[in-house]
Amino acid sequence: MKHFILSLLLLASGLSVWAEYPRPSQAVNGKYGYYSSTGNVEIRPRYDNALDFREGFAPVEIRGKWGFINLQGRTIAKCQYQEVRNFNYGYAVVRKDNKWGVIDTDGKEVVPCVFDDLGQLSDVTSVVKKYTPVVGEQALQLQQDSVAAK
Repeated sequence: MKHFILSLLLLASGLSVWAEYPRPSQAVNGKYGYYSSTGNVEIRPRYDNALDFREGFAPVEIRGKWGFINLQGRTIAKCQYQEVRNFNYGYAVVRKDNKWGVIDTDGKEVVPCVFDDLGQLSDVTSVVKKYTPVVGEQALQLQQDSVAAK
């Protein structure tokens, strides 16, 4: 019985965290925006496609390119990516020019889009640590490696 009650409490707390985020929905004009659980417009419909928020950021699409917005509807990563993955532990995997990289919650590419496949980015935090902080000669070497990888 004790475990059952604890499970219900955990489930309820998990649902309440999920319910905080506005949900994407298509408006009459065919564009997507974000709405509260009561139907109030939280972020006006202006996207060709929009996905759920995760970690306070949501992927949005404009003219076939993806980017990210925050809960206030501000763009944190402009719509320039062919494909994006949801944020996880403060990072999102993105694809540009058929190469994969990683952005942070400021929209900055902390790992340049130089990887051919996602398998190389399976442990995103390890890859990010390899690229940051980059200073001095190490920065020059990474730039040269990035160019050579393309």
